Amino acid sequence: MPRKNARRTPTALETDLRNLLEWETSVLAPQDAPALARVLVDNLPPEFAAAPAMLAILRALVDTIDVTGGTVENEDGDTAPAADPEWVDLGNLYLRAKAVIADATRVP
Repeated sequence: MPRKNARRTPTALETDLRNLLEWETSVLAPQDAPALARVLVDNLPPEFAAAPAMLAILRALVDTIDVTGGTVENEDGDTAPAADPEWVDLGNLYLRAKAVIADATRVP
């Protein structure tokens, strides 16, 4: 079982994409950066093609729980949606989704 706050190591592809984006944005005008990002997303390898949609789904899950009262922590330290404090599995999924979103949107 991975440690609770363990950071994952970026893959070689992720590192290459980040380096390419940093280089391109250093030579492009700021208004051109969104177009470059679109080109990168449009040319992702098949294994990453679903990533934007999956991130949107995670955001929808987190937003839904947030709008319905957020989460609560029970006496055992488990997290669950406030709308259903016994649904600990969903609370754990919520926490994992928030971590993935934070990691995916973190600026290096």
